[in-house]
Amino acid sequence: MNTSKNSTAERAAEYTALAPAQKTIIRILAVNVDYCPSKRMLDCLEELGVTSPKTDVPYNVRTIQPLQKELIEKGLVLKSNNGLCCLESIQKVVVRDSLAENQFSGIAQAVRKSILLGAAPHNVVLNNYKQYARSMQMALFSGNSIEEVYSIFNKVNQYSIDTYTDTPPDESIFLHLLARPFSSEVLEKIDSKIRLSVSGLLLNSAIARLEPVQKVVDYILTAFDDTLYEAPEILNLISCCLLCGDTGSAVSLINKLPEQRQLERLSRTGWLAFSNGHYEEARTYFEQNLQLFRKMSRQKKVFFQNEIGLIHLLSLLHGNDRTLLNQGLEYIEIVQKKGYHYAPLTQVMKPVFQQQLGLNEAEKYRGALNTFDDSPLEFFIFNLILFWTDKDKMKSESSHLSAIRDKAEKNGYTWIAAELSSLLAALNVNKNANTTLAQELHSSCGTQSCVELVKEIPPWEKILDGLLTITDEVAKSSQTAEAEQRLVWLFSHNNRYKYCSISPKMQKMTKRGAWTQGRPVALKNLHDNYSTMKGLSNQDRRVCQAIKAEYYSGSWRSYGKTEYEINDDQALPALVGHPLVFLEKTPDVRVELVMAEPELEIREEKGKLRLALSPAPPSNGEGEIQVFKDTPTRFKLYRFTKKHREIASFLGKGMTIPKSGEKKARQVVESLSSVVTVLSDLEGTAEAEIREADSRPHAHILPCHDGIQVEFLVKPCGADGSSFRAGRGSKNVLTELEGKKIQTVRNFAEEKKQLAAITKACPTLTRIKPVDNQWQVDDPEYALELLLELKNCDDTLVLEWPQGEKFSVRKETSSSAFSLQIKKERDWFKATGSLKIDDTLSLDLQKLLSILNQGTGRFIQLDDGTFLSITKALRKRLDELDCFF
Repeated sequence: MNTSKNSTAERAAEYTALAPAQKTIIRILAVNVDYCPSKRMLDCLEELGVTSPKTDVPYNVRTIQPLQKELIEKGLVLKSNNGLCCLESIQKVVVRDSLAENQFSGIAQAVRKSILLGAAPHNVVLNNYKQYARSMQMALFSGNSIEEVYSIFNKVNQYSIDTYTDTPPDESIFLHLLARPFSSEVLEKIDSKIRLSVSGLLLNSAIARLEPVQKVVDYILTAFDDTLYEAPEILNLISCCLLCGDTGSAVSLINKLPEQRQLERLSRTGWLAFSNGHYEEARTYFEQNLQLFRKMSRQKKVFFQNEIGLIHLLSLLHGNDRTLLNQGLEYIEIVQKKGYHYAPLTQVMKPVFQQQLGLNEAEKYRGALNTFDDSPLEFFIFNLILFWTDKDKMKSESSHLSAIRDKAEKNGYTWIAAELSSLLAALNVNKNANTTLAQELHSSCGTQSCVELVKEIPPWEKILDGLLTITDEVAKSSQTAEAEQRLVWLFSHNNRYKYCSISPKMQKMTKRGAWTQGRPVALKNLHDNYSTMKGLSNQDRRVCQAIKAEYYSGSWRSYGKTEYEINDDQALPALVGHPLVFLEKTPDVRVELVMAEPELEIREEKGKLRLALSPAPPSNGEGEIQVFKDTPTRFKLYRFTKKHREIASFLGKGMTIPKSGEKKARQVVESLSSVVTVLSDLEGTAEAEIREADSRPHAHILPCHDGIQVEFLVKPCGADGSSFRAGRGSKNVLTELEGKKIQTVRNFAEEKKQLAAITKACPTLTRIKPVDNQWQVDDPEYALELLLELKNCDDTLVLEWPQGEKFSVRKETSSSAFSLQIKKERDWFKATGSLKIDDTLSLDLQKLLSILNQGTGRFIQLDDGTFLSITKALRKRLDELDCFF
């Protein structure tokens, strides 16, 4: 037997049997909820016109005391230093009795005038929960507007529970006032203008706590059938049906939505399709919704402002489609920028998209696991994401997950219970039982679990996903050039202190096709949004991953702050080969960053040997990467390993060895050649494989303004070895390639001879004066001419494009490759012909003349972006033919 219920019933019976004056006193206390001073009670009684039955005059301090004493003795009223208060167990009984007898409004008016001193309920400062309950209760049953109800409801968020002088119940105020127990008669006492809105608030409160909701749903469907489908509360009902797995009712409600609610119909149908496992169909409905909303709002960047957005984001994960995954990241950026209420959950979801794309590993969530407990849908999605990213943490909290599942199943939230059971089974928590339960619950709903939407990615597949993000830099630079904006990096360097800095700027394309000077981009913006920001190449995104957030705590009573810095050791190597790095002082001059390694040099000087590491690492030991200026526009990034620093710790700035120590020096050089390239004046080593030096020039070609910049280097050990200028540097090179020690002896005379032959074979080079071994050609026509000359050098020259090939020139085509046929047709002549470019490509006459008119000179650009070089004779012949067409 429940003694608590019996006690409440007994107290309620005692209240019912009271005399009218005492019953009014308790009603005043029940409406007021909080403690009421005796003087205020007298004022309320007088306001209500209650008089003593013996004297027919208002009560005073002396005449009211016997009544109050009797109520206290019966336990119906509590007394404290703050005054009198209604016994909590009968407070709702008394209020509902006041409502049934239509006494509540009059009593509330008296309380407002005598106790609240005329203040409206929504303007009262709330110092405890009783005062909050009083204000809400009076607003609900005294004909207040829904705005006043919302004002009171939101006001509780302005006060911390810790500041209340009493302990609030662990439930929503609407559940507390209207659902303990639920009574449709009580709801009918709410003003008809706000009754549906309040019913919707009660429904939402019940859903948030996974409380039984069927009675509320039935009441709303019955009481408001004529106005429901035009009201926002219909969406709450549809969401409730979907959470409960009542897909049949959800379909019925969706179909009853009027035509003007097409947006809501599409989005809820999308959710329904998702819960049924039809993810592609769900995406179609969601995107139709967004497309229609873009048209209606005339905005480009839009997304769902409610929980539908979470469902759509989940649907984009299906199939691991890279286009959809990138689209998901763009939507997350919109949600976070606009600050929608579910933005914190998208921050937890974002790493899942990044991981699937191979951008980076998903970061493990470090917050509390009960963060989203007040929303069943968000709770499930949060735990679903946690399952995909940190199963160990989820397993540690599986008991909490089981408790929520049990409550959901008990109170009719079948779909939520089914999905949580699927999660528990996937975590191997009572796997057989939870698997069976999940299948039974999903079967009863006609739904399908989405727990396996994201599969665990094996390490090899993660690597391949990462490789998919790396595309050809040529394609990226051309795409960037066609984009509306691009990210450029400004580089500055202090040669004395070997200090450098990089700063990002976003440039936009003007209507004339030129780039603006650009505006600085905050590191915080790049750190938070680089994965979806427009205008960034994949290489830019790799650089942005080097931006680190550091939190610095403030002094006492002051806030700390987060600062964002670029980790140079990570960012600079990522910028190697980047086509959009410019000098900070002269932003139109491109910078080339190249990776290099320190070299061990052993020189003969005045009969002695000089051994040094060049360059030497800085003495302060800071930074793994050090930058050295090689030419005005090229900077070498030296990566100093632990071994390099150990070598430098012995050698310092270099050491001198007597000639008698040559044998020992050779041993050291041979030993160290496995960890550092050795440049030596000593010939012959005991263990290294001797290879013939490659004396061919390597044309190092970079984009420069509208043309190119060329520098000639030699690589005696092959393409993977060190680079030197022809005839300069060490004669002997000792290094390790592919696990083998290699030594080669350079032939300075041959290097100079071959370079001279190249410059002689390229007339364009003879017309340009080199600066620091670099030839710069700004005119595009001359640049193409030079490239053709270099290409015609064939095997005597190696062409290299460190930042991607800006111009690609095909070998020159002459008249011998052109064929022309002229036939007579009636009174006309018909000309046909073609130009054979190579074994795989030829152009017909009409196409050839068409592209010929698009250019000048003897270079014409083909559809694939390459340039075709034609002789002057062929150009003249084609121009003559063009006159007849």
